[in-house]
Amino acid sequence: MLRATQFGMSQDHLKVEEYYRAQKSGFVRVLALCIRQTIMPELGQQQSLTLELSPDNMSESIELSFFPVRQLRLEDLHPGSTCYLSIESMAAAQWEGVRYRVHSLEQDFTLNFYCADFEIKRRPITSASALI
Repeated sequence: MLRATQFGMSQDHLKVEEYYRAQKSGFVRVLALCIRQTIMPELGQQQSLTLELSPDNMSESIELSFFPVRQLRLEDLHPGSTCYLSIESMAAAQWEGVRYRVHSLEQDFTLNFYCADFEIKRRPITSASALI
C-alpha cells in the first residue's frame, strides 16, 4: 500500500485536493450551513461550522466540517447561494491552533474564518434532506 507521504503529499493536502475536485465537479450549491457553539470545561468556548454543498442536479452532497473555528465572518447567505471556497494552509504562519484559512471567493456571499482542522464526507441526498 502506497502512502500519500511517500509522494510528498500530506493528509492535509489530500483533504484540500479532495474538496477542490468536488468543487470542479459542481458541488457549489449551499444546502445547509450549521454553526455549533460548544462550551467545554477543559477547552473553553469553541465554534464548529458544517457546510453542505451539492451540484445543481442534487444527486449527492458533500459535507465539510471545520473545527474549531476562529474569527468567523458570515454575510449575505440567501436561498440559491453558491459557495466556492479557498482553503489555504497556514502552517508557515505557526499560529497556535490554526492550520487553515478558509474564505469564499464570491462577491455576493461572505464566509471567512480560520480553523485547526476539517473533514469532508460524501452523502446521498434523500427527498427528506433536499431543500427546494
